[in-house]
Amino acid sequence: MLVDHIVVSQESIRNSDVYAVIESNISVVNYLLEEGAEPDELSPDALGSYYVDYYLAEVLNGGISQFMFNCGGDHQVLDHITHALPLLGATGHAELFSEVRARWDAMDAEEKQAFFDGGLFESADPFEELSDRFYELNGSEDLIELNSAFIRNHPNVEAIWLEHLEAHLAGIIRTIPDLAARLAERERFAEENKPRYARIIDVICEEQGMELGCITAGDPGFIHEGEERVAWHFFTDQGHCSMVDLGEWAVVFDDDGKEVAVVDISRVPVG
Repeated sequence: MLVDHIVVSQESIRNSDVYAVIESNISVVNYLLEEGAEPDELSPDALGSYYVDYYLAEVLNGGISQFMFNCGGDHQVLDHITHALPLLGATGHAELFSEVRARWDAMDAEEKQAFFDGGLFESADPFEELSDRFYELNGSEDLIELNSAFIRNHPNVEAIWLEHLEAHLAGIIRTIPDLAARLAERERFAEENKPRYARIIDVICEEQGMELGCITAGDPGFIHEGEERVAWHFFTDQGHCSMVDLGEWAVVFDDDGKEVAVVDISRVPVG
C-alpha cells in the first residue's frame, strides 16, 4: 500500500472549524489520486471519510437520487461509505445506507438505465422517503461532526505543516515505479471512454472560447422549458456554467441560470 494512514495538515488539526480537517483529507486524497495513486493504494479510512463527505454533500444538495446518479452506483464508492459509517459512530446513517443499497440492488438493469437516462425523474423519486429520513437523522447524527472527530481521533493519522505537505505527497508519488506508463494508460482509457456529456462540454468550450477547469456534477432535476432535464455543471476560466443536451443542440447557462448560448453538437456521437 502506498499510504496506509490518514494524512492531513497540522493547521487543519488545530483549526476550530470542524470541517477543516475533513477538507484537508479531501485535498490530500484528491492530490494523490490525480497525481497517479490508485484507490486501493490509499488508506481505506481516508477514502471512507472522503466518500462520506461526498455522500453528505450530494444528498444535501439534491437527495439520495442525485448522489446515486452522480456516483453512477459505483460499488467501490458505496463500499467505502458502508465501511466508514460505523467507524464514524454513525449507526443510524449506517442502517439507512444499507436500505439505500438494498433499494438500488433491487432495481433491475432496465430500471437503472432508465434512472441514468433521467426517466425516473419524470415519475416518483425512488429514494425520496429515504432522503427525508436522512435529513431528519442528520440532525442527531451530524456527519460533519462525526467525520471530523473520526479523523482527529484516528490512531493512525499524520499531521504535516502545510508548507511541507505538498513536497511530502510528491515524494510519495515518486515511489510509484510505473508512474509514467500508468498516467499514459489512464489518459488513453479516459479519452476512449469519455461520456457523451463530457464530449459535449469539450465542444461547448471550443466553440465559446473557454478553457475547461472541471466538470462537477449532473443535476437530473433541472427544469428547461417546463421539462425536467439532466443538466451538467462545469467550471471554466470564465466561471461556472451548466448545459442541457437536446440531441443535436446543447443549451448553455451561466452561473445565474440564464441561457447564454445554443451550441451545435451534432458531431458528438450518441451514447
